[in-house]
Amino acid sequence: MLAAILTQLALGGGLVLVGVWGRANAARLPPAVLPPEEVRRRARVLRRGGLACVVAGAVLAVTALLGLG
Repeated sequence: MLAAILTQLALGGGLVLVGVWGRANAARLPPAVLPPEEVRRRARVLRRGGLACVVAGAVLAVTALLGLG
C-alpha cells in the first residue's frame, strides 16, 4: 500500500514538473518556420497543456497524501 502511495506521489510530482517546464518554455518550443500567428497559437496550446499537467499532477499528489492519513 505504501509503495502505491509513494509511486502516485512521485508521478504527481513529475507531472507538475513537466507542466511547469512546458509553460515556461512554451514560447520557444514551436518551430520558427511557421507563420507568427501559428507560433503564437501553438505556444498558447502548449501553455494550456502545461497547466493541465500541473493540475493533474497536483490532484495525483494530493490524493496520494490523503491516502497516507
